[in-house]
Amino acid sequence: MSTRKAGARVLLTLTHAAGFNAGIYRPILKQLDTLNQRSSLKLHIDCVAPSFYGHGVNQYANLQPTDARAWPQLCHRDVLDAWNHHHPTCEPHPLAQQELSHLHKRSIIDLQLRTFNSKISKAELQQRHAATLAILRKRYDIIIGCGHSMGGATLLGMELMQPDTFDQLLLIEPVLFNTNLITSQIASSPLNPLFRKSRARRTRFASKQDALETYQQRGFRRFDPDSLRGYTDEGLIEHDGSATLACQPEFEANLYRGDNNLWPQLDRCKAQTTIIVATHPMPQAILGTTLQHFDRAAARMMAGQVKVCSCGLLCILHLWCHRVQLLHADWFDVVQEVKGSHFVVMERPGLIANELHDMLSTL
Repeated sequence: MSTRKAGARVLLTLTHAAGFNAGIYRPILKQLDTLNQRSSLKLHIDCVAPSFYGHGVNQYANLQPTDARAWPQLCHRDVLDAWNHHHPTCEPHPLAQQELSHLHKRSIIDLQLRTFNSKISKAELQQRHAATLAILRKRYDIIIGCGHSMGGATLLGMELMQPDTFDQLLLIEPVLFNTNLITSQIASSPLNPLFRKSRARRTRFASKQDALETYQQRGFRRFDPDSLRGYTDEGLIEHDGSATLACQPEFEANLYRGDNNLWPQLDRCKAQTTIIVATHPMPQAILGTTLQHFDRAAARMMAGQVKVCSCGLLCILHLWCHRVQLLHADWFDVVQEVKGSHFVVMERPGLIANELHDMLSTL
């Protein structure tokens, strides 16, 4: 494994999970900046970290909850929009000089309600993708993507649409189902605990600070403080003396009813890809049982030995198979199991920053 040349121009794209926003990456970028400045390479890193439609403070006038189901195409479009918005004329600058501008200032850009267009054809998406990538390839030596859950699947989908979009990918707990084992009807069932849990989410707080203190006490108490503050800063809209969740529960619930169907196309991926899988994913927390229990149950399901069980448990077992599949997938260059939950990005930002720094430093 060789080292990159000093001062190489890098485009780093960060994408978040369902229900969250770009603010969660603040501590990762701060730590990555420190690591880069200490490095002899001192890469010129330009970063784009969009909050996907329906997630951040930039709201749309006519967005419908069912629009969430088209997230594989529409989040792809959001990344293209962010690339075009952030890089039409600018030259790359070191990450330190950016002062995390995209994450910190995005909240004050374009706050008026905009009209949302939920329609984009595959041909249009491909055309825009190819045109944008051609420009970026002239400007950057390296293009790297880091995505969490839904965000990881979005970046992988972009790579599969046009192989060589990314030189390297870091995908953390990506939403990637083997459709031979997990049907879209199961993963998107209203009985899926993720669907039910998101619909019950609290939406209103006295202020962003009130939301922050509430989440610190329960729900997200294991999150890194800077990551949690980034989430509440970008994820709540203050108006008339209260703060409302930007990603509404019904919208988030419908995200889990989308279907990306990426698994059959994985052999098209040309980017050097690292997958991070958590040791304690979400199903354990939801049902309160042991990791080993679900590993055994998932193995039985994949062997065709699970015939009858409740619909809710069936959803959980299919989601658990997702973890086992990722751990044994041979399409990726590295599959790394780390201690943490599905929210490892927010719980262990230092781990992710170090992974990104290692990726940025070597070919």
